[in-house]
Amino acid sequence: MPNAGNNGAQQLPSKQRVSGKDTGTQIDLTWDTGDQIKVTVGDKSATFTLASGAGSAQATFTGTMPADGVTYSVQYPIAEPDLSVQTYVENGFGKGLMKMATETNGTIDGGFTLKAQHALLGLQLKGSDALGKIVLTNLADSKTYTLYCTNAFLNADEATLFYIVVPAGTWANGFTVDIYADDNT
Repeated sequence: MPNAGNNGAQQLPSKQRVSGKDTGTQIDLTWDTGDQIKVTVGDKSATFTLASGAGSAQATFTGTMPADGVTYSVQYPIAEPDLSVQTYVENGFGKGLMKMATETNGTIDGGFTLKAQHALLGLQLKGSDALGKIVLTNLADSKTYTLYCTNAFLNADEATLFYIVVPAGTWANGFTVDIYADDNT
């Protein structure tokens, strides 16, 4: 998963779905049992399921090619993620939120590398409250992205990192961040 440019300020820890092997150009994805990808050839697509490689960054998927052809594209997750409602995951983000796809069509022989289609916003917060939610609003289109923070407690001495998956691109008018305690204040 190519790094969208976190400039090394914060690393994702190695035991999460996305590992902390940030080389400045990529962050390794860790596949889980049951993961599926969508493979498209021309105008036909099929689902492929993880066959081996659970817990690692390299995996093998099985399925039947949807059509004859030597070039294909790959997408994960299969369905378009709903970024408007997310759930806090300590030092990471919810499974299936980061849309990824091959940048160009691959060939049958070569395997594939996925590129992130979304971006990560990381917020470092200190305090003494239990958080209820963080609401990010894009001022250009008024779309909101809510991160529900059940059992997330702030620390006055050390910042807690919260990730929100957002559409990639420039937010020309900026954004607002509203932070709510667990009692909705």
